[in-house]
Amino acid sequence: MGKIFRFISGLILLLFLMALSLIVGTRDIPVQTVVESFTNYHATVDQIIVLTDRLPRTLIAILVGASLATAGAITQVLFRNPLASETTLGINGGASFFMVIAVTLFSGLALNQLIWISFIGSGLTFMLIFAIGRAQTPLQLTLAGTSIAALFSSLTQGFLVLNEQSLEQMLYWLTGSVEGRKLTDIIPVLPYILVGLVLALFLARSLNLLALGEEVSKSLGLSVTVYKLLAGVSVVLLAGGSVAIAGPILFVGLLVPHLAKIWVGQDHRLVIPFSALLGAILLLCADMLGRAIMIHQVIPVGVMTAVLGAPIFLFLVRRSWGQKI
Repeated sequence: MGKIFRFISGLILLLFLMALSLIVGTRDIPVQTVVESFTNYHATVDQIIVLTDRLPRTLIAILVGASLATAGAITQVLFRNPLASETTLGINGGASFFMVIAVTLFSGLALNQLIWISFIGSGLTFMLIFAIGRAQTPLQLTLAGTSIAALFSSLTQGFLVLNEQSLEQMLYWLTGSVEGRKLTDIIPVLPYILVGLVLALFLARSLNLLALGEEVSKSLGLSVTVYKLLAGVSVVLLAGGSVAIAGPILFVGLLVPHLAKIWVGQDHRLVIPFSALLGAILLLCADMLGRAIMIHQVIPVGVMTAVLGAPIFLFLVRRSWGQKI
């Protein structure tokens, strides 16, 4: 009962933050104007800002935050590694690299085309990491993933240097941003992310078994290969869809699952929905802070998640392992 109350409280907080996100920014908008944007639209400047700028970025922040956090929770179970996430293992980096190649070689690509390119990049990287991970310890896997992420980052920068036009188009996106998107940009990616989230919820009980190890899972009758494949599909859909619409955003997938486990324990039937909820809250807060800190200038949400996430994660590391940071 207490955990249901926590989840409901989290939902109420998320709804409050959604409303606040429509109000707060480089230009604060009165509550009445926000309400009238939906009930009595007259195309005033403030109403246009609410519907064409703040509403899309609010919905995208929620969608991407939930996706990245859920993907991180699944990844940590699949590789039995608390430092695993779609970012630290280079999955987001692979998606970004493939998208930069596509934009560099082919101009005028539509979002629905970039989505599939992002899926290909994240999918191929996931398969590479999965193949490496079967023969490595958690520490070796983390180092391998970090190396792959660094490789993709360097290759991405190299391609952008070769094409200045692509650099101007992609640089702000590569920092991780929900700014400048439209409601119509959500539609192409929404079905894939929803499938990824539903699949993650469906797999939650199996993730509890996978967390015990392959041998134990097999002895309990779980088809390990099938469920790992389904979990991989969920991660690729969530990570690839998020990168396609908002670029690579750090720390959400790494940090949020740990916060969820502190809040509700190790049962992934609770960890998955709570991770999605906390991820949406975190990214929405980061976006609002990025809008509010500087006058007439917006800090990309990817920068803010790093600023907020790094000290929190270091605190959790010290709390969990008793090491001095």
